[in-house]
Amino acid sequence: MTICSVSFGRDINFSVKKTGDKSSSSNSSTGYHLKTAISIGMMMLSFTPEDVIIFFLITTLISLIYGNIGMIAGTLLKRMSGVYAMLILVTLDAGVFQNPIFMQEEPTWWIKILSAYHPMEMVNEIAFLGEIQQTFSLIYTLVILLILLIGATLAFYLNTKY
Repeated sequence: MTICSVSFGRDINFSVKKTGDKSSSSNSSTGYHLKTAISIGMMMLSFTPEDVIIFFLITTLISLIYGNIGMIAGTLLKRMSGVYAMLILVTLDAGVFQNPIFMQEEPTWWIKILSAYHPMEMVNEIAFLGEIQQTFSLIYTLVILLILLIGATLAFYLNTKY
């Protein structure tokens, strides 16, 4: 039997626990998609993007990018250091450097090569304009996702092989 729980607090947490299993897990693919859907659903209570479906897909791309980075960090670092590395990376990259409230001027070159720059540009374009005006951002995001997917798969394979 599987028990699912969703808790709303400062953040939305989703956990899946199998009966008899002592650890809860939120690293299933369904969990990530459900977290993204709930987050977007909560956001839509106060703001509705111009194109909701594309907005959801690009937000899912961002979660896949950070999921792959987390998989690489999880296989290369110890458990707690991997968690802290991901918390700091996501907070700085997507929360500060790509936030239009904090970055009011033209971003520097090193901000543009971070993993969340181009997806966040697309999210802002879809949310407010209803279309992606920079196709380079989409291509760049898909290439980054492919590179990270290959890296995560390779890191996981090498970590489990030996």
